[in-house]
Amino acid sequence: MVVTPDDFQRLLAAVELAYNPQGGEAFLAATKFCLEFKDSSHHALSICLEMTQKKYSDNIRHFGLHSLEHIVRSRWASFDLEERERVKKGLLEYLCLETRERPETNFIKEKTVAIIVAVAKREWPERWAGLLDQLVSIGNLGDVQTDLSLLTLRTLAEDIRIFNDDTSATRVRDLKSELLSEKAMSKILPFLFTKIEQNWLKYETTLLTAAPPDHYAHLVKVAIETLAAYIEWVPASFVDVGCLVKLTPLLSDVNFRLSVCELLTLVATRSANKHNAPANANEYLFGCVQHICKAMSVQFGTEKDYPFHQKLGEFLCTYGSNHLNSLTNGRLPKNYSTFQSLMIAFINYPGFVVAEIVMPYWLLFSKKLASGNIGAHQDVLPQLLTSFSCKMVRVYDLDTSSIPAETVHFLRTDFQDIKEMKTFFGNLRAKMGFCLKTLAPIRATQIFSHLIETLKNYINKPLSVKNLRATFESVVYFLRALMIGTLRDVILNDSDMLEKVSQFYQLFVNVPYTDPQALAHLFDGIESLVVYLEINPTVIEPLVQKH
Repeated sequence: MVVTPDDFQRLLAAVELAYNPQGGEAFLAATKFCLEFKDSSHHALSICLEMTQKKYSDNIRHFGLHSLEHIVRSRWASFDLEERERVKKGLLEYLCLETRERPETNFIKEKTVAIIVAVAKREWPERWAGLLDQLVSIGNLGDVQTDLSLLTLRTLAEDIRIFNDDTSATRVRDLKSELLSEKAMSKILPFLFTKIEQNWLKYETTLLTAAPPDHYAHLVKVAIETLAAYIEWVPASFVDVGCLVKLTPLLSDVNFRLSVCELLTLVATRSANKHNAPANANEYLFGCVQHICKAMSVQFGTEKDYPFHQKLGEFLCTYGSNHLNSLTNGRLPKNYSTFQSLMIAFINYPGFVVAEIVMPYWLLFSKKLASGNIGAHQDVLPQLLTSFSCKMVRVYDLDTSSIPAETVHFLRTDFQDIKEMKTFFGNLRAKMGFCLKTLAPIRATQIFSHLIETLKNYINKPLSVKNLRATFESVVYFLRALMIGTLRDVILNDSDMLEKVSQFYQLFVNVPYTDPQALAHLFDGIESLVVYLEINPTVIEPLVQKH
Protein backbone atom coordinates (compact mmCIF):
# COMPACT_ATOMS: atom_id res chain seq x y z
CA MET A 1 0.00 0.00 0.00
CA VAL A 2 1.32 3.47 -0.95
CA VAL A 3 0.15 6.41 1.14
CA THR A 4 0.51 9.71 -0.69
CA PRO A 5 0.13 13.21 0.81
CA ASP A 6 -3.33 13.32 -0.74
CA ASP A 7 -4.38 10.46 1.52
CA PHE A 8 -3.23 12.26 4.64
CA GLN A 9 -6.61 13.67 5.70
CA ARG A 10 -8.21 10.27 5.18
CA LEU A 11 -5.55 8.75 7.44
CA LEU A 12 -6.15 11.32 10.18
CA ALA A 13 -9.86 10.62 10.13
CA ALA A 14 -9.23 6.86 10.20
CA VAL A 15 -6.93 7.19 13.21
CA GLU A 16 -9.47 9.21 15.18
CA LEU A 17 -12.17 6.66 14.37
CA ALA A 18 -9.92 3.72 15.28
CA TYR A 19 -9.07 5.34 18.64
CA ASN A 20 -12.71 6.11 19.34
CA PRO A 21 -14.52 2.99 18.12
CA GLN A 22 -18.18 3.23 17.30
CA GLY A 23 -18.48 -0.22 15.75
CA GLY A 24 -19.79 -1.07 12.31
CA GLU A 25 -18.13 -1.31 8.92
CA ALA A 26 -16.65 2.21 9.08
CA PHE A 27 -14.69 1.31 12.21
CA LEU A 28 -13.42 -1.96 10.71
CA ALA A 29 -12.34 -0.19 7.53
CA ALA A 30 -10.54 2.54 9.50
CA THR A 31 -8.73 -0.02 11.64
CA LYS A 32 -7.64 -1.99 8.58
CA PHE A 33 -6.42 1.18 6.88
CA CYS A 34 -4.32 2.14 9.93
CA LEU A 35 -2.79 -1.33 10.21
CA GLU A 36 -1.86 -1.42 6.54
CA PHE A 37 -0.27 2.00 6.84
CA LYS A 38 2.47 0.67 9.14
CA ASP A 39 3.73 -1.63 6.39
CA SER A 40 3.37 0.84 3.53
CA SER A 41 6.05 2.45 1.37
CA HIS A 42 8.65 4.95 2.57
CA HIS A 43 5.99 7.69 2.41
CA ALA A 44 4.98 6.36 5.83
CA LEU A 45 8.22 7.67 7.32
CA SER A 46 7.53 11.28 6.36
CA ILE A 47 3.91 11.04 7.40
CA CYS A 48 4.81 9.53 10.80
CA LEU A 49 7.20 12.39 11.53
CA GLU A 50 4.51 14.88 10.51
CA MET A 51 1.90 13.23 12.76
CA THR A 52 4.11 13.62 15.87
CA GLN A 53 3.75 17.41 15.84
CA LYS A 54 1.77 19.02 18.64
CA LYS A 55 -0.77 20.65 16.35
CA TYR A 56 -2.44 17.24 16.08
CA SER A 57 -4.46 15.45 18.75
CA ASP A 58 -2.84 13.05 21.20
CA ASN A 59 -4.49 10.13 19.40
CA ILE A 60 -2.89 11.07 16.08
CA ARG A 61 0.48 11.81 17.66
CA HIS A 62 0.46 8.50 19.51
CA PHE A 63 -0.39 6.63 16.33
CA GLY A 64 2.36 8.44 14.46
CA LEU A 65 4.92 7.58 17.15
CA HIS A 66 3.68 3.99 17.42
CA SER A 67 3.93 3.54 13.66
CA LEU A 68 7.37 5.14 13.59
CA GLU A 69 8.56 2.72 16.28
CA HIS A 70 7.23 -0.20 14.22
CA ILE A 71 9.06 1.07 11.13
CA VAL A 72 12.34 1.51 13.03
CA ARG A 73 12.21 -1.96 14.57
CA SER A 74 11.11 -3.83 11.46
CA ARG A 75 12.58 -1.93 8.50
CA TRP A 76 15.59 0.03 9.75
CA ALA A 77 18.14 -2.13 7.93
CA SER A 78 16.42 -1.35 4.59
CA PHE A 79 16.69 2.42 5.04
CA ASP A 80 19.41 4.29 3.22
CA LEU A 81 21.71 6.78 4.98
CA GLU A 82 19.55 9.77 4.08
CA GLU A 83 16.40 8.21 5.53
CA ARG A 84 18.18 7.25 8.74
CA GLU A 85 19.54 10.76 9.20
CA ARG A 86 16.07 12.18 8.55
CA VAL A 87 14.63 10.07 11.38
CA LYS A 88 17.39 11.03 13.84
CA LYS A 89 17.13 14.70 12.95
CA GLY A 90 13.34 14.57 13.18
CA LEU A 91 13.40 12.97 16.62
CA LEU A 92 15.82 15.52 18.05
CA GLU A 93 13.92 18.42 16.52
CA TYR A 94 10.78 17.00 18.05
CA LEU A 95 12.43 17.02 21.49
CA CYS A 96 13.70 20.57 21.03
CA LEU A 97 10.72 22.25 19.40
CA GLU A 98 7.55 20.26 19.74
CA THR A 99 7.67 19.60 23.51
CA ARG A 100 8.43 23.08 24.81
CA GLU A 101 5.02 24.44 25.64
CA ARG A 102 3.53 21.96 28.11
CA PRO A 103 4.30 18.62 29.77
CA GLU A 104 3.60 15.55 27.68
CA THR A 105 1.17 12.79 28.55
CA ASN A 106 2.88 9.60 29.70
CA PHE A 107 2.07 7.50 26.65
CA ILE A 108 3.48 10.18 24.32
CA LYS A 109 6.68 10.42 26.38
CA GLU A 110 7.10 6.66 26.56
CA LYS A 111 6.70 6.22 22.79
CA THR A 112 9.08 9.08 22.02
CA VAL A 113 11.75 7.65 24.31
CA ALA A 114 11.23 4.12 22.98
CA ILE A 115 11.88 5.28 19.41
CA ILE A 116 15.01 7.24 20.28
CA VAL A 117 16.44 4.27 22.17
CA ALA A 118 15.50 1.85 19.39
CA VAL A 119 17.40 4.02 16.90
CA ALA A 120 20.32 4.45 19.32
CA LYS A 121 20.70 0.68 19.71
CA ARG A 122 21.12 0.48 15.94
CA GLU A 123 23.17 3.62 15.26
CA TRP A 124 25.07 4.72 18.39
CA PRO A 125 27.92 5.45 18.65
CA GLU A 126 29.28 4.60 15.19
CA ARG A 127 26.72 6.60 13.19
CA TRP A 128 25.33 8.81 15.97
CA ALA A 129 28.41 9.92 17.85
CA GLY A 130 26.85 13.10 19.20
CA LEU A 131 23.80 11.48 20.80
CA LEU A 132 24.81 11.92 24.44
CA ASP A 133 25.95 15.50 23.91
CA GLN A 134 22.67 16.23 22.16
CA LEU A 135 20.58 14.69 24.96
CA VAL A 136 22.45 16.71 27.58
CA SER A 137 22.04 19.92 25.59
CA ILE A 138 18.35 19.27 25.00
CA GLY A 139 17.94 18.46 28.70
CA ASN A 140 19.09 21.98 29.55
CA LEU A 141 16.49 23.71 27.34
CA GLY A 142 13.57 23.44 29.76
CA ASP A 143 11.64 21.25 32.20
CA VAL A 144 9.86 19.19 29.55
CA GLN A 145 13.13 18.54 27.71
CA THR A 146 14.82 17.63 31.00
CA ASP A 147 12.12 15.05 31.64
CA LEU A 148 12.46 13.47 28.20
CA SER A 149 16.28 13.48 28.26
CA LEU A 150 16.32 11.79 31.67
CA LEU A 151 13.82 9.16 30.56
CA THR A 152 15.84 8.51 27.41
CA LEU A 153 19.09 8.05 29.35
CA ARG A 154 17.42 5.70 31.81
CA THR A 155 15.72 3.63 29.10
CA LEU A 156 18.96 3.45 27.14
CA ALA A 157 20.74 1.93 30.14
CA GLU A 158 17.90 -0.49 30.89
CA ASP A 159 17.54 -1.62 27.28
CA ILE A 160 21.26 -2.22 26.88
CA ARG A 161 21.67 -4.02 30.18
CA ILE A 162 18.36 -5.85 30.68
CA PHE A 163 15.82 -5.61 27.87
CA ASN A 164 18.18 -6.64 25.09
CA ASP A 165 16.56 -9.78 23.66
CA ASP A 166 16.12 -8.05 20.29
CA THR A 167 19.84 -7.27 20.05
CA SER A 168 22.72 -9.62 19.23
CA ALA A 169 25.16 -10.53 22.00
CA THR A 170 28.02 -8.87 20.13
CA ARG A 171 26.07 -5.65 19.72
CA VAL A 172 25.03 -5.66 23.39
CA ARG A 173 28.66 -6.09 24.43
CA ASP A 174 29.75 -3.18 22.25
CA LEU A 175 26.94 -0.95 23.56
CA LYS A 176 27.78 -1.76 27.18
CA SER A 177 31.44 -1.02 26.59
CA GLU A 178 30.64 2.35 25.05
CA LEU A 179 28.05 3.33 27.64
CA LEU A 180 30.42 2.51 30.53
CA SER A 181 33.36 4.34 28.97
CA GLU A 182 34.86 7.41 30.60
CA LYS A 183 33.76 9.44 27.58
CA ALA A 184 30.09 8.55 28.17
CA MET A 185 30.12 8.62 31.97
CA SER A 186 31.80 12.04 32.05
CA LYS A 187 28.71 13.37 30.25
CA ILE A 188 25.91 11.36 31.88
CA LEU A 189 26.70 11.34 35.62
CA PRO A 190 27.45 15.07 36.05
CA PHE A 191 24.27 15.85 34.11
CA LEU A 192 22.22 13.65 36.44
CA PHE A 193 23.65 15.08 39.66
CA THR A 194 23.21 18.61 38.33
CA LYS A 195 19.56 18.01 37.45
CA ILE A 196 18.87 16.56 40.90
CA GLU A 197 20.43 19.58 42.61
CA GLN A 198 18.86 22.20 40.33
CA ASN A 199 15.33 20.87 40.56
CA TRP A 200 15.58 20.09 44.26
CA LEU A 201 16.44 23.76 44.93
CA LYS A 202 13.52 24.86 42.74
CA TYR A 203 11.26 22.40 44.56
CA GLU A 204 12.27 23.72 48.00
CA THR A 205 11.78 27.31 46.83
CA THR A 206 8.20 26.60 45.77
CA LEU A 207 7.17 24.64 48.89
CA LEU A 208 5.98 27.78 50.67
CA THR A 209 3.78 28.91 47.79
CA ALA A 210 0.03 28.48 47.99
CA ALA A 211 -0.05 25.81 45.27
CA PRO A 212 3.50 24.49 44.75
CA PRO A 213 3.97 22.91 41.30
CA ASP A 214 4.71 19.21 41.40
CA HIS A 215 6.83 19.02 38.23
CA TYR A 216 10.04 19.91 40.10
CA ALA A 217 9.48 16.99 42.46
CA HIS A 218 8.81 14.80 39.44
CA LEU A 219 12.08 15.84 37.78
CA VAL A 220 14.08 15.20 40.97
CA LYS A 221 12.59 11.73 41.26
CA VAL A 222 13.16 10.88 37.59
CA ALA A 223 16.79 12.05 37.85
CA ILE A 224 17.37 9.88 40.94
CA GLU A 225 15.81 6.84 39.27
CA THR A 226 17.93 7.44 36.15
CA LEU A 227 21.04 7.65 38.31
CA ALA A 228 20.05 4.33 39.92
CA ALA A 229 19.90 2.73 36.46
CA TYR A 230 23.61 3.47 36.07
CA ILE A 231 25.02 3.43 39.61
CA GLU A 232 24.65 -0.33 40.06
CA TRP A 233 26.91 -1.35 37.20
CA VAL A 234 29.18 1.53 36.20
CA PRO A 235 32.88 1.15 37.06
CA ALA A 236 33.58 2.02 40.70
CA SER A 237 35.88 4.86 39.73
CA PHE A 238 32.93 6.80 38.32
CA VAL A 239 30.81 6.62 41.49
CA ASP A 240 31.17 9.88 43.44
CA VAL A 241 30.29 8.96 47.02
CA GLY A 242 30.48 12.62 48.03
CA CYS A 243 27.63 13.44 45.66
CA LEU A 244 25.59 10.56 47.04
CA VAL A 245 26.03 11.89 50.59
CA LYS A 246 24.43 15.15 49.45
CA LEU A 247 21.26 13.22 48.63
CA THR A 248 20.65 11.93 52.18
CA PRO A 249 18.62 15.00 53.28
CA LEU A 250 16.05 13.98 50.64
CA LEU A 251 15.27 10.93 52.79
CA SER A 252 13.06 13.18 54.92
CA ASP A 253 10.81 14.12 52.00
CA VAL A 254 7.96 11.78 51.18
CA ASN A 255 8.35 12.47 47.45
CA PHE A 256 11.96 11.28 47.22
CA ARG A 257 12.78 9.04 50.17
CA LEU A 258 12.01 5.68 48.56
CA SER A 259 13.94 6.52 45.40
CA VAL A 260 16.97 7.77 47.37
CA CYS A 261 16.84 4.74 49.63
CA GLU A 262 16.80 2.36 46.67
CA LEU A 263 19.73 4.24 45.14
CA LEU A 264 21.78 4.04 48.35
CA THR A 265 20.94 0.35 48.69
CA LEU A 266 22.39 -0.30 45.23
CA VAL A 267 25.64 1.38 46.28
CA ALA A 268 25.70 -0.56 49.54
CA THR A 269 25.09 -3.86 47.74
CA ARG A 270 27.98 -3.41 45.33
CA SER A 271 30.22 -2.37 48.25
CA ALA A 272 30.12 -5.95 49.52
CA ASN A 273 32.70 -6.76 46.83
CA LYS A 274 35.88 -4.81 47.57
CA HIS A 275 36.84 -4.97 43.89
CA ASN A 276 33.52 -3.38 42.92
CA ALA A 277 33.18 -0.92 45.80
CA PRO A 278 33.44 2.82 45.14
CA ALA A 279 36.13 4.65 47.12
CA ASN A 280 35.09 5.28 50.75
CA ALA A 281 31.77 3.54 50.11
CA ASN A 282 31.87 1.83 53.52
CA GLU A 283 32.49 5.06 55.45
CA TYR A 284 30.33 7.79 53.94
CA LEU A 285 27.14 7.08 55.88
CA PHE A 286 28.64 7.90 59.27
CA GLY A 287 29.16 11.48 58.14
CA CYS A 288 25.45 11.96 57.51
CA VAL A 289 23.77 9.58 59.94
CA GLN A 290 21.87 12.54 61.43
CA HIS A 291 19.89 12.76 58.18
CA ILE A 292 18.91 9.09 58.55
CA CYS A 293 17.75 9.69 62.13
CA LYS A 294 15.67 12.65 61.00
CA ALA A 295 14.15 10.59 58.20
CA MET A 296 13.03 7.97 60.73
CA SER A 297 11.40 10.61 62.92
CA VAL A 298 9.41 12.29 60.13
CA GLN A 299 5.98 10.70 59.82
CA PHE A 300 3.55 10.80 56.91
CA GLY A 301 1.14 8.10 58.07
CA THR A 302 1.61 4.35 58.54
CA GLU A 303 0.66 3.37 55.00
CA LYS A 304 3.32 5.70 53.52
CA ASP A 305 5.95 5.21 56.22
CA TYR A 306 5.97 1.41 56.36
CA PRO A 307 7.40 0.70 52.85
CA PHE A 308 10.06 3.35 53.44
CA HIS A 309 11.04 1.94 56.83
CA GLN A 310 11.40 -1.51 55.29
CA LYS A 311 13.59 -0.17 52.48
CA LEU A 312 15.62 1.97 54.89
CA GLY A 313 16.19 -1.02 57.16
CA GLU A 314 17.38 -3.06 54.19
CA PHE A 315 19.82 -0.32 53.21
CA LEU A 316 21.20 0.19 56.73
CA CYS A 317 21.59 -3.54 57.30
CA THR A 318 23.45 -4.01 54.02
CA TYR A 319 25.60 -0.95 54.62
CA GLY A 320 26.35 -1.79 58.26
CA SER A 321 27.25 -5.39 57.45
CA ASN A 322 29.58 -4.35 54.63
CA HIS A 323 31.26 -1.86 56.93
CA LEU A 324 31.88 -4.51 59.60
CA ASN A 325 33.32 -6.89 57.02
CA SER A 326 35.61 -4.17 55.70
CA LEU A 327 37.14 -3.35 59.10
CA THR A 328 40.85 -4.08 59.22
CA ASN A 329 41.87 -2.52 62.54
CA GLY A 330 38.63 -2.97 64.46
CA ARG A 331 38.30 0.78 64.97
CA LEU A 332 34.74 2.09 64.69
CA PRO A 333 33.79 5.63 63.62
CA LYS A 334 33.22 8.17 66.40
CA ASN A 335 29.49 8.38 65.83
CA TYR A 336 29.00 4.62 65.48
CA SER A 337 26.85 4.58 68.61
CA THR A 338 24.32 6.82 66.82
CA PHE A 339 24.17 4.36 63.95
CA GLN A 340 23.66 1.45 66.36
CA SER A 341 20.93 3.30 68.23
CA LEU A 342 19.20 3.64 64.88
CA MET A 343 19.56 -0.09 64.27
CA ILE A 344 18.09 -0.82 67.71
CA ALA A 345 15.12 1.38 66.81
CA PHE A 346 14.41 -1.10 64.00
CA ILE A 347 14.41 -3.98 66.51
CA ASN A 348 11.88 -2.01 68.57
CA TYR A 349 9.67 -1.38 65.54
CA PRO A 350 6.05 -2.41 66.22
CA GLY A 351 6.12 -4.83 63.26
CA PHE A 352 8.10 -8.09 63.13
CA VAL A 353 9.09 -7.72 59.48
CA VAL A 354 11.11 -4.53 59.97
CA ALA A 355 12.83 -5.99 63.03
CA GLU A 356 13.79 -9.10 61.08
CA ILE A 357 15.23 -7.05 58.21
CA VAL A 358 18.10 -5.71 60.38
CA MET A 359 18.90 -8.97 62.19
CA PRO A 360 21.70 -9.98 59.76
CA TYR A 361 23.61 -6.91 60.93
CA TRP A 362 23.20 -7.79 64.62
CA LEU A 363 24.20 -11.40 63.98
CA LEU A 364 27.37 -10.24 62.26
CA PHE A 365 28.11 -7.64 64.93
CA SER A 366 27.76 -10.31 67.64
CA LYS A 367 30.22 -12.58 65.82
CA LYS A 368 32.73 -9.77 65.28
CA LEU A 369 32.48 -8.66 68.91
CA ALA A 370 32.81 -12.19 70.27
CA SER A 371 35.87 -12.87 68.12
CA GLY A 372 37.62 -9.70 69.25
CA ASN A 373 37.54 -8.02 65.82
CA ILE A 374 35.89 -4.85 67.14
CA GLY A 375 37.85 -2.35 69.19
CA ALA A 376 36.74 -0.03 71.97
CA HIS A 377 33.30 1.49 71.50
CA GLN A 378 30.30 2.64 73.47
CA ASP A 379 28.63 -0.50 74.77
CA VAL A 380 25.32 -0.97 73.01
CA LEU A 381 24.57 -4.32 74.63
CA PRO A 382 22.29 -3.01 77.43
CA GLN A 383 19.90 -1.42 74.90
CA LEU A 384 20.10 -4.44 72.62
CA LEU A 385 19.29 -6.87 75.43
CA THR A 386 16.30 -4.76 76.48
CA SER A 387 15.02 -4.75 72.90
CA PHE A 388 15.51 -8.51 72.58
CA SER A 389 13.68 -9.16 75.86
CA CYS A 390 10.64 -7.20 74.70
CA LYS A 391 10.66 -8.66 71.19
CA MET A 392 11.02 -12.27 72.42
CA VAL A 393 7.61 -12.25 74.10
CA ARG A 394 5.16 -14.23 71.96
CA VAL A 395 2.80 -11.40 71.20
CA TYR A 396 0.12 -13.72 69.85
CA ASP A 397 -0.15 -15.33 73.33
CA LEU A 398 -0.84 -12.02 75.10
CA ASP A 399 -4.21 -10.58 75.99
CA THR A 400 -5.44 -8.73 72.92
CA SER A 401 -6.16 -5.63 74.98
CA SER A 402 -2.49 -5.36 76.03
CA ILE A 403 -1.08 -5.46 72.48
CA PRO A 404 -0.33 -1.95 71.10
CA ALA A 405 -2.66 -0.90 68.28
CA GLU A 406 0.28 -0.37 65.89
CA THR A 407 1.51 -3.91 66.48
CA VAL A 408 -1.97 -5.30 65.82
CA HIS A 409 -2.08 -3.34 62.55
CA PHE A 410 1.22 -4.79 61.34
CA LEU A 411 0.29 -8.32 62.36
CA ARG A 412 -2.82 -8.08 60.21
CA THR A 413 -0.94 -6.44 57.35
CA ASP A 414 2.06 -8.77 57.23
CA PHE A 415 0.57 -12.21 57.83
CA GLN A 416 -2.28 -14.12 56.27
CA ASP A 417 -2.95 -16.34 59.27
CA ILE A 418 -1.68 -17.26 62.73
CA LYS A 419 0.41 -20.14 61.39
CA GLU A 420 2.41 -17.83 59.12
CA MET A 421 2.82 -15.36 61.98
CA LYS A 422 4.12 -18.00 64.38
CA THR A 423 6.59 -19.35 61.84
CA PHE A 424 7.97 -15.89 61.09
CA PHE A 425 8.18 -14.99 64.76
CA GLY A 426 9.95 -18.26 65.53
CA ASN A 427 12.62 -17.51 62.95
CA LEU A 428 13.05 -13.96 64.26
CA ARG A 429 13.39 -15.14 67.84
CA ALA A 430 15.85 -17.84 66.82
CA LYS A 431 18.11 -15.14 65.33
CA MET A 432 17.96 -13.12 68.54
CA GLY A 433 18.75 -16.29 70.47
CA PHE A 434 21.75 -16.93 68.24
CA CYS A 435 23.06 -13.44 69.06
CA LEU A 436 22.80 -14.24 72.77
CA LYS A 437 24.59 -17.59 72.33
CA THR A 438 27.33 -15.87 70.35
CA LEU A 439 27.86 -13.14 72.95
CA ALA A 440 27.58 -15.41 76.00
CA PRO A 441 31.25 -16.51 76.09
CA ILE A 442 32.43 -12.89 76.52
CA ARG A 443 29.42 -11.19 78.16
CA ALA A 444 27.66 -13.90 80.17
CA THR A 445 27.80 -11.98 83.47
CA GLN A 446 26.41 -8.83 81.90
CA ILE A 447 23.65 -10.75 80.15
CA PHE A 448 22.69 -12.58 83.35
CA SER A 449 22.48 -9.23 85.17
CA HIS A 450 20.03 -8.05 82.53
CA LEU A 451 18.01 -11.25 82.80
CA ILE A 452 17.74 -10.82 86.58
CA GLU A 453 16.40 -7.27 86.19
CA THR A 454 13.99 -8.39 83.49
CA LEU A 455 12.58 -11.13 85.72
CA LYS A 456 12.25 -8.70 88.63
CA ASN A 457 10.27 -6.31 86.45
CA TYR A 458 7.91 -9.06 85.37
CA ILE A 459 7.39 -10.27 88.93
CA ASN A 460 6.54 -6.77 90.13
CA LYS A 461 3.97 -6.17 87.42
CA PRO A 462 0.28 -7.05 87.87
CA LEU A 463 -0.03 -9.41 84.90
CA SER A 464 -3.03 -11.34 83.66
CA VAL A 465 -2.66 -15.11 83.46
CA LYS A 466 -2.12 -15.05 79.68
CA ASN A 467 0.47 -12.28 79.89
CA LEU A 468 2.18 -14.04 82.82
CA ARG A 469 2.60 -17.22 80.80
CA ALA A 470 3.89 -15.38 77.71
CA THR A 471 6.42 -13.21 79.55
CA PHE A 472 7.69 -16.06 81.71
CA GLU A 473 8.10 -18.26 78.64
CA SER A 474 10.19 -15.52 76.99
CA VAL A 475 12.49 -15.37 80.03
CA VAL A 476 13.02 -19.12 79.79
CA TYR A 477 13.78 -18.88 76.06
CA PHE A 478 16.28 -16.10 76.79
CA LEU A 479 17.86 -18.21 79.54
CA ARG A 480 18.22 -21.27 77.31
CA ALA A 481 19.97 -19.30 74.59
CA LEU A 482 22.32 -17.80 77.15
CA MET A 483 23.18 -21.09 78.82
CA ILE A 484 23.83 -22.87 75.52
CA GLY A 485 26.43 -20.24 74.68
CA THR A 486 27.98 -20.01 78.16
CA LEU A 487 31.04 -22.21 78.62
CA ARG A 488 30.89 -24.68 81.49
CA ASP A 489 34.25 -23.50 82.80
CA VAL A 490 32.98 -19.93 82.98
CA ILE A 491 30.19 -20.95 85.35
CA LEU A 492 32.43 -23.18 87.45
CA ASN A 493 35.47 -20.93 87.74
CA ASP A 494 34.21 -17.35 87.49
CA SER A 495 33.01 -16.22 90.92
CA ASP A 496 31.11 -13.22 89.54
CA MET A 497 29.34 -15.40 87.05
CA LEU A 498 28.50 -18.00 89.66
CA GLU A 499 27.06 -15.28 91.88
CA LYS A 500 24.84 -14.00 89.08
CA VAL A 501 23.57 -17.49 88.32
CA SER A 502 22.84 -18.02 91.99
CA GLN A 503 20.92 -14.71 92.20
CA PHE A 504 18.90 -15.61 89.16
CA TYR A 505 18.14 -19.10 90.44
CA GLN A 506 16.90 -17.88 93.82
CA LEU A 507 14.72 -15.26 92.17
CA PHE A 508 13.53 -17.72 89.55
CA VAL A 509 12.41 -20.55 91.83
CA ASN A 510 10.68 -18.21 94.28
CA VAL A 511 8.40 -16.51 91.78
CA PRO A 512 4.94 -16.17 93.32
CA TYR A 513 3.23 -18.02 90.50
CA THR A 514 0.81 -20.90 90.86
CA ASP A 515 -0.46 -21.15 87.29
CA PRO A 516 0.38 -24.64 85.95
CA GLN A 517 1.64 -23.42 82.57
CA ALA A 518 3.86 -20.77 84.17
CA LEU A 519 5.29 -23.41 86.51
CA ALA A 520 5.92 -25.70 83.55
CA HIS A 521 8.01 -22.96 82.01
CA LEU A 522 9.81 -22.60 85.34
CA PHE A 523 10.90 -26.24 85.36
CA ASP A 524 12.00 -25.93 81.70
CA GLY A 525 14.24 -23.09 82.81
CA ILE A 526 15.68 -25.01 85.74
CA GLU A 527 16.67 -27.75 83.33
CA SER A 528 18.91 -25.20 81.58
CA LEU A 529 20.75 -24.55 84.87
CA VAL A 530 21.96 -28.13 85.27
CA VAL A 531 25.64 -27.07 85.51
CA TYR A 532 24.83 -24.81 88.46
CA LEU A 533 22.77 -27.52 90.12
CA GLU A 534 25.62 -30.02 89.79
CA ILE A 535 27.83 -27.98 92.09
CA ASN A 536 24.98 -26.79 94.32
CA PRO A 537 22.66 -29.79 94.59
CA THR A 538 21.16 -28.65 97.90
CA VAL A 539 19.41 -25.67 96.29
CA ILE A 540 16.96 -28.01 94.63
CA GLU A 541 15.47 -29.22 97.93
CA PRO A 542 13.36 -26.09 98.73
CA LEU A 543 11.95 -26.24 95.23
CA VAL A 544 10.96 -29.89 95.63
CA GLN A 545 9.31 -29.16 98.98
CA LYS A 546 7.43 -26.19 97.51
CA HIS A 547 6.03 -27.99 94.47
